[in-house]
Amino acid sequence: MYSSKSFRIMEDFIKTVSNQATAERLAYILRGRKPMRNFKYEVESNFDIRDDWFAYRDARYEVWVEEQIEILIEQESEDEEE
Repeated sequence: MYSSKSFRIMEDFIKTVSNQATAERLAYILRGRKPMRNFKYEVESNFDIRDDWFAYRDARYEVWVEEQIEILIEQESEDEEE
């Protein structure tokens, strides 16, 4: 997965965070230096959102993998038709 896609997943997760202060903190982190590393650190040290983040990230990764598999199947079908 490209880092830009991972970054987008982080941005989308912030929209699901119910605590406004936490959401603002995460958004601030993504605008700063080394956003991905700092986001990971913040999430792992915040027990209120840690499990939510991992569940959200894993679900989004599953969708991405399924999409990639569909693309590969389509490409194989096209190659076989040629």
